[in-house]
Amino acid sequence: MESRKIFYQVFGLVLIVLMLAGCEEAPAESPSPPAPLEDTSEPAPLEDTSEPAPLEDTSEPAPLEDTSEPAPPEDTSEPADTETPAADSTPPVLSATEIPFNFSVGDFQLQITSVSLGASMFAPVGMAEDETVLSVKIEVLAGDPSVVADAEGDFDVWTADDTGRRNSVRAGAITVTADDEIRAIEWLFGVAESAESLYLHFPGGVTVDLSPLLS
Repeated sequence: MESRKIFYQVFGLVLIVLMLAGCEEAPAESPSPPAPLEDTSEPAPLEDTSEPAPLEDTSEPAPLEDTSEPAPPEDTSEPADTETPAADSTPPVLSATEIPFNFSVGDFQLQITSVSLGASMFAPVGMAEDETVLSVKIEVLAGDPSVVADAEGDFDVWTADDTGRRNSVRAGAITVTADDEIRAIEWLFGVAESAESLYLHFPGGVTVDLSPLLS
């Protein structure tokens, strides 16, 4: 028993010696850095360096002042009839005051060379007892004389007097040149002997007052 006790004591000493020797040979372990403390504080808000937005103007805009002249009151009355009357297209009455007398009928240029009452060499057929012969001689200065000579056709010629009687050409005669060209035309009318005024009517409304030549 005594020997076993000594053995255990010696064995324990040896272990202690070995453990001390091992501790001297092992490098000293560097202490580990302490763990960072956990930051439990609230993060600071970032500073806003932007320009502040302008406040929106929600007020009603003031109405612009009207500096224009006020409009005149509307005239609701009916406009007066200002229609221009149509111009009278009837040609004026031409007064034959002297012989020869020149005038125009459309594109024709005519000249009255003679006017006489009762001086014809013969009386046209169909004249009444209270009528006398009116002789009118003309020359065609421009235009086709053959058209003018046909006084009962397209170139209608007639007379009217103050008694209201209308007389067409009763007879006609032409004077021709050596080349058979019409040089002059004579128209014969039967007119009332009591007539104090005579008017010679041509196509297109042209009227020639023959009264000054008969007075």
